[in-house]
Amino acid sequence: MKPIPTTLALSATLLTLPCYADLFPNGDFESAGSTWLEVAGGGTFAFDYPATGGNDEGYGVIDHSAADGGFGIWVGNDGDPIALDSLGLAAGSTYDFTLDMRLISGANIGGFKLDFTIGADNAGSTGDLRNDLIGDGSTWETYTFRIEIPAEVDGFKVVPLWGVDSVVGFDNIGFDPTPIEPPVEPPVVEPGSEAQVAEGTLVTWVPTNTEKLHQPQSSQDGTAWTDLGPAFPGTETTTILDPNPAPFYRVQEKDPAGPDSVVNGDFEIADPANPDCPENWACLSTSGQFPTRIETDSYSGTASVRIAVQNDDGGSPNQAEIQQNLGGAGGFVTPGETYVFTFRAKQISSGVSYVQQYRLQWFDANDTPINGADVGFDNFSGGDGTWAEVSSGNIVAPAGAASAFIQIFGATGAVAGADAKGEVLIDDISLALGGAAEPSNLSTTTEPGIGVIMLTKSGVTYRAQQSDDLFIFDDLTGTFTGNGTVIGAGIPDGGASHYFRILEVPAEEN
Repeated sequence: MKPIPTTLALSATLLTLPCYADLFPNGDFESAGSTWLEVAGGGTFAFDYPATGGNDEGYGVIDHSAADGGFGIWVGNDGDPIALDSLGLAAGSTYDFTLDMRLISGANIGGFKLDFTIGADNAGSTGDLRNDLIGDGSTWETYTFRIEIPAEVDGFKVVPLWGVDSVVGFDNIGFDPTPIEPPVEPPVVEPGSEAQVAEGTLVTWVPTNTEKLHQPQSSQDGTAWTDLGPAFPGTETTTILDPNPAPFYRVQEKDPAGPDSVVNGDFEIADPANPDCPENWACLSTSGQFPTRIETDSYSGTASVRIAVQNDDGGSPNQAEIQQNLGGAGGFVTPGETYVFTFRAKQISSGVSYVQQYRLQWFDANDTPINGADVGFDNFSGGDGTWAEVSSGNIVAPAGAASAFIQIFGATGAVAGADAKGEVLIDDISLALGGAAEPSNLSTTTEPGIGVIMLTKSGVTYRAQQSDDLFIFDDLTGTFTGNGTVIGAGIPDGGASHYFRILEVPAEEN
């Protein structure tokens, strides 16, 4: 093993948990439906207020068992805005809003939103916010929505949302009046840098299946999730260290993907004849604005592909596309097998008339489309300035399939002006066997931690360790394969000094 230099650790700062004590008027429904304006449209909804059985005693119910579409909501304070200063809240600050919910029937939990106001005038909205279901939804659970109040507003309307096609109980609708401090910027970890000591949140889970992969994830709002490092195989690894603490964590337990049919799907190899394009890929444009392989931003490794189109004052449309014929590149598929098609996208801009789509077609041994020329393109969008996964799972290769044809493009319409544009980065295109089962979400526990972080290299195997004396080192993780992202490992912070290291594990020791 080749150790990365060890470093003496520092003490971590203790984290405090918020206390959700403040309720909106009749937020506990002890006065039945008083102050809650019932609003429904486009479907059949019923509102009820049982006196017992809540969390605790009285609670409210929105019944959409009719499952006939539409919407059903409450608006607090009899539909009138609540002034920020009456709650001790400040514009421009971020707060946690909470409500207890449980499923009475159906499969979809309710949600929440704030409609902002300036005086009596509307001033925007959070839009509908819906968190993942906690457990099977049958017990009362507290759902948290972290919301930044815009700087210019002076009030808001409180709006709990129905559970689609479900009957949902609501209770204890309130907020934490303590402003959320801006997230601490994580330590800068540059490519090629050595491991470094970091404080953060130690995230722990209990893996249940040695055959599964375990992918830790964090979220700022409980809705959009970001991977924390690579996925860990088996059950040896049960904790990671997040140097950028988040309010929500989970671990996805999922089937490992099988062999990947896409060749150079991470774009790490440039085409020797055209370094602006990845090897085994075609970079095309009908208007001269070709996709470009870049090394300034990537989801993993060092490279991605930039698709960017921009119209001029003449209004001529533009188009840029990458494509790969797996058979021509040396990849292949097996008829009857189940595949998962995924790629990562990072949206930079999306202007007037801009469209971006992808398509996967199955080809036979003669490079003829099996599923015909009528296979349509699918729209997609990357994250809002962050890398997001685009996925089409559980696709069965048809009889006679020998390869596949992949296309991803961005295009503008015949619209003049600088606003007719779009740009997206693409990385890690994969068409892999397996992964047919939906991942399950494991719950986590968190505590202040201290340890080591490092930027991993794609395809390199690692193991993290700690020592009290620099002589005996104990494993913090099992072996795992890097994917070009930052990994952290550590221990609970007890104020004592420790040493940490991350080892590159030779292939013969895996």
